[in-house]
Amino acid sequence: MSARVFRKWCVFILITTGILWAAGAALGYLAIRFDVIAPVTGQTMLLAKAVLLVFALLAVYHFDIEQAGKTGFFAFVLAMIGTILAVIPEYLLLSVARGSGNAATELGNITALRNAGALIYIFGYLWFGITISFSGSLSRWGALAFTLGIILGTIPALLHGLPDFTALGGAIFGGTGLVWLAVSLSRVTEKGTADETG
Repeated sequence: MSARVFRKWCVFILITTGILWAAGAALGYLAIRFDVIAPVTGQTMLLAKAVLLVFALLAVYHFDIEQAGKTGFFAFVLAMIGTILAVIPEYLLLSVARGSGNAATELGNITALRNAGALIYIFGYLWFGITISFSGSLSRWGALAFTLGIILGTIPALLHGLPDFTALGGAIFGGTGLVWLAVSLSRVTEKGTADETG
């Protein structure tokens, strides 16, 4: 696979992940507020987003590895672990929603796992987003929007009682940030820097 084709696939993954993130959160918000759609639909899209986010993370790190240095590497590893831990509770919640096993007990265990994973997830991506924003390889604003999306999208899992639209706002910021990074990545030159990253 040529470098150009590989870059196109990375751009596609980033854009797809961003769209799934925003759309899944929007459907989830509609399900909670207006009961016009089954919650499982939004959860499925967010689960797909979480899986694709692993590949999106790999794509961004691949094109930023030289500028990110050791700090970027450790941020990448922590964000990767956080992403994996975030996928497991979402999958388990999807199973509970379909009526498997003792729902009350399972929800309690899943919530504990989800909270622990959320802490690693938010810290890893916060560190990773800041590293990318200061490396200069890709769009600084895209990285900051993505980081803000991670914060707003994850905090509701830790601090209950926040408005429903907090996670939706996070998904919009995060999805926009990923698309922004994708556009920036599509302009990466052979030297590894982006043209007009913004």
